[in-house]
Parts: sequence; structure tokens; C-alpha cells
Amino acid sequence: MDQSTHEIRVREWSQNIQDCNASGLTKKEWCLQNHINEKSFYYWQRVIRREMLTTCQLPVTTDSSVKTTFVELPSPKHSAPVSANDHSAVIRLDNGISIEISESASAAFIRQLIGAAAYAE
Repeated sequence: MDQSTHEIRVREWSQNIQDCNASGLTKKEWCLQNHINEKSFYYWQRVIRREMLTTCQLPVTTDSSVKTTFVELPSPKHSAPVSANDHSAVIRLDNGISIEISESASAAFIRQLIGAAAYAE
């Protein structure tokens, strides 16, 4: 597949994924209603996520004039476990921090989270 065809498909599937997420239906229900092969849906969702992660790499700055500030967030009292049907990502850092990201998380939120995690101690 040449690059322009790939870009067109990424745009089309990005719109499909956004429509599905906004529908309130499960992925399976949405795919059935829209006559889309469920395996194709998940394949393109994975392709698009990988491309987003590679384009979201934040630059590392060594500028000492940049001041980093931290905000303490309260820990939730009850954390719902991720079910086997919930398509999410779990990031485990060497320092014991574990971050769960739902598939409904926006690209902007994921970029900020990855940036913040880079400075976690």
C-alpha cells in the first residue's frame, strides 16, 4: 500500500473510530450496525494508536531555565479494575507507579500523561 492510500485509510478509519466512540454503543454493536468487520476495526484502531504514539514523542529539554512544577492529586478511594473486555493500556514504571489508560482517552491527554510520567520519581 503506498503512502497516500495509507493516509486516506487512516483518515477514514480515524473518523470511524471517533463515530464509534461517540455512539454510546459497544464496538461490536457499532460494527454490526455499520456493516464493518470487527477485526478490521480493531486492526485499524491499533494501527492508528501506534502511529499516534510515534508522532507524540515529546522533545526532551535540557534548558535549565524551564521550571518543573508538580501538583499532588488525591488518590481515588475505589479503583475499578479493568475488565477483560475493556481495551486499555497499562504502563508500569520501574518506580512502582502503574498507569491505566482507557481506550476513550484523548490523544492530548495521553501526550500529557506520557510527558508527566517521564518526570515521575
